[in-house]
Amino acid sequence: MSFKKISQQDFEEMHRLHGLWLAEEDDGVQADFSDHDLTNLDFINAYLPNAVFHRSDLSGCNLKNIDFSESDFFKANLKGANLTGADLTEADLRGAVLTNADMTDVKMAGASLRRGLVMGDSSGDDDDGPQVIEQNLVGVTLDGADMSGVDALNVNLKDASLKAVKLMGASLGGANLENSILVGADLSDVDLQGASVENADLRGANVEGADLSNLNITGADLRGVDLSLTVTEGVDVASNKSVGQPEPNIDQSQMPGGMKDKIYQHESWLETGEGEPADFRHMDMAFFDLSNMNLSGAHFDKANLFKVKLTNTKLVMASFVGAVCDQADFSSTDLRQANFTHSSTRGANFEASNLDKVTGLKV
Repeated sequence: MSFKKISQQDFEEMHRLHGLWLAEEDDGVQADFSDHDLTNLDFINAYLPNAVFHRSDLSGCNLKNIDFSESDFFKANLKGANLTGADLTEADLRGAVLTNADMTDVKMAGASLRRGLVMGDSSGDDDDGPQVIEQNLVGVTLDGADMSGVDALNVNLKDASLKAVKLMGASLGGANLENSILVGADLSDVDLQGASVENADLRGANVEGADLSNLNITGADLRGVDLSLTVTEGVDVASNKSVGQPEPNIDQSQMPGGMKDKIYQHESWLETGEGEPADFRHMDMAFFDLSNMNLSGAHFDKANLFKVKLTNTKLVMASFVGAVCDQADFSSTDLRQANFTHSSTRGANFEASNLDKVTGLKV
């Protein structure tokens, strides 16, 4: 299938007319980008709720912070797109390709992620009859995303990063969540019947009221997960030794050697000015105890800091961009000029902390 190229000028004109359509002006026209190649466009400051993107190519696009609520992305290609902070509330994403897309802090409440049913093949030839388009979100990043009530039966979320994701009441029956990271995820009242979380990390996840019937939990890390208020019919609970185990508490003596080296070198940098600040970006630091340290200027961007203890720690000018900080303990912490842009801080404790000139923090 060949896509129609669209110029930046034409895009901006369609965007302008779409704004008039949203305002119910006579000259307004709903934006319809079906079958268009949008890969080289600048979407900065775009506002596109209720727009149509049937089979559009948006691969690799920067769609950060854009409002796409109730838009139609049926069978669209969003592979590798940056959707950080985007609003996809009640959007239609059936059959969309979201492989390796960054959807950190995205809003997806009520969105549809079911497999797509299309007539004919992608060339437009209908001779083959209806075809099912599998929903593929392999390797997608959805840390801190709000996916409450999402309809995602049989979705493929293998190798996905879903740290602190909100999936309350979602339909995930038959979903593939193998090797995914679900640390601190809220899976309350979710339907996971017949799904697989094989080798997934669910430490500290909330599954109260969830239906886990026939869920494959082989090799999954379920420390700190309470299964007492869930439906577990057909689940081989006894075979998973992590079931019923408490959440980990990793103090400084238990940290990996590489982590200790980073902290030592950071302290040396603070004292002498030689070297560079600690780089903890993308690191899994959930349940770590980093209390009473001086980590000012350190980089925690995109790190997993779920339930980390940072009590009485100095974090002046530290960067937490896109980090998962849910239920972290920042009490009595010096956070002056720290950056929390696009971070998730649900349930975090900032009591008695110095938050002077902090940016991006949602408390």
